[in-house]
Amino acid sequence: MRLFTLSRQCRLLGLTLLLLSGSAQVRAGDVFVDSLATLRQGSMAAREQAITDLAESGHIRTLTILQALLDGNLYELKQDGRLVIAHDNGQGYDLRDAVSNEAMPAVAKDDAGKINLTNKLRTLLRKTIGQLQLNANDPKLRLAAVNAMVKETDDKALELLASRLEKESDSAVREAIQLVFLLQDTESGHAKQRRIDAINALKSYDSQDAMNRFKALVEKNAEGAYLEPDADIRNLAGAALIGMNTRLNLYGALETLFFGLSLGAVLVLAAIGLAITFGVMGVINMAHGELMMLGAYTTYVMQLAMPENLGASVLLAIPAAFVIAGVTGIAIERGIIRFLYGRPLETLLATFGVSLFLQQTVRSIFSPLNRNVATPEWMSGSWRINDFLALTWNRFYILLFCLLVFAALLQILKRTRLGLEVRAVAQNRAMAK
Repeated sequence: MRLFTLSRQCRLLGLTLLLLSGSAQVRAGDVFVDSLATLRQGSMAAREQAITDLAESGHIRTLTILQALLDGNLYELKQDGRLVIAHDNGQGYDLRDAVSNEAMPAVAKDDAGKINLTNKLRTLLRKTIGQLQLNANDPKLRLAAVNAMVKETDDKALELLASRLEKESDSAVREAIQLVFLLQDTESGHAKQRRIDAINALKSYDSQDAMNRFKALVEKNAEGAYLEPDADIRNLAGAALIGMNTRLNLYGALETLFFGLSLGAVLVLAAIGLAITFGVMGVINMAHGELMMLGAYTTYVMQLAMPENLGASVLLAIPAAFVIAGVTGIAIERGIIRFLYGRPLETLLATFGVSLFLQQTVRSIFSPLNRNVATPEWMSGSWRINDFLALTWNRFYILLFCLLVFAALLQILKRTRLGLEVRAVAQNRAMAK
């Protein structure tokens, strides 16, 4: 009998817990639905509260909806008031349901209204999204969240960052969180020694936020008086700012050098072709730039043929561009140049005429308008070393490609019979014969 009573009590307890859990889920769902309704029609103050309630609801779609709202992609269907995430397709909007993420039929632009924002709401959204991303599995998202919270920190944000710092394993994220606390420690409300320690720690950071804080500490008002009353703090911040500016100039010089090398790499490839053509054939090819142009348009055509795979189209365009430019060069040599050897003025004029012909041919086929070649994902973006130095991947790949072509050409000229013959003709044509 006792066992039966105990079993019955356990079942009742389990049923009670299940009902409480279900009730909590219903309340969370109600908060989520009510907050979405407020986003559509509520006042600005109510919408601020709705954003906060959405963040606290714990719904799986909260982050996606808030990010769409910040990006200007959250719309309301005029027919039934349904919230959707919309992307412009040129003629209308491609839609997904904001809550379920189900694909929906596209609609005309007049059939959906954008959920508008104020600057205050945008600021709140950035802070809220950052707080939600702070516990993401991806370290890049966590780092972006910390960086977004640098300029908008309050007691709640600092509490979240402190909690995250205790369990954070990624070094970049830990450093970013520590930077936030150091920036807070430099503010005038803290003890002087604490501010001095924070400034001494911050001066080793290559951070734009740290530089801005130092500038604020040595800033003057309209009357020429310093805003920071403590002279020791000002002097320390000024010295740190000088050191940071020195590093900024150094990084700027390195970035300029890198950009110059990448742009010069294109000229190096062109110069190699001109040097070999003139050295071996004795011909000044005025159509050399147009042959490079054909290679560029080959890349454009390859992208048109493979719009779904931009990365592969760029890789396949490399041999295709060599083939197209090479075949055109052979046709020019066999059709025109071979009749003009030993007559430099005539070859110069003939190749100049060929260059005009190729230019007009391309204009007739592709029109005189500029044609864009989309950058594949693996060539997009930049390698961000710090706030003062970022190297773009597309320039890096240009430089790498130039070095590979130069190394391959060097090996061909030194280690193959073709290379031996090319060098022999370039050095002494009569002896090579």
